[in-house]
Amino acid sequence: MRDLFLALMFYTRIPTPKISNFQPEDSNKTLRCYSLVGWIIGLIYWLAFLTGNWLFNSAVRMINEMESFKSASVTKYF
Repeated sequence: MRDLFLALMFYTRIPTPKISNFQPEDSNKTLRCYSLVGWIIGLIYWLAFLTGNWLFNSAVRMINEMESFKSASVTKYF
């Protein structure tokens, strides 16, 4: 667990528990956790995308429909 927290500290700004006695050889041990850190960051981005898509999809669709209606009514008279 300590290796995971060290890898998170090195590569992200995600808050982690403070590691008090860091040794230089600890950075070699964190190599096995780098892919897990990548999965964690990817999961956070994926959840942010899904949340944004859920929140703003209807608003963007409404704006697009208003723009298409406006452009259709303008071209109708010209």
